[in-house]
Amino acid sequence: MVSAVDIGTGEVAYFENQEKNPLSIEHVIASGGLAPGFPMITIKDPQTGEERQRFS
Repeated sequence: MVSAVDIGTGEVAYFENQEKNPLSIEHVIASGGLAPGFPMITIKDPQTGEERQRFS
């Protein structure tokens, strides 16, 4: 399980490695992002198709 902050809402988003929604490299990068050294990253929500910017 990894987590990242949704830039749009300020809420923490948690991601688990599941068969229908596997973790990707984007999830790992977003969980370790810390401005300004590691920029935020866009992650696509597999349920809604919406793209959101997130960082740790």
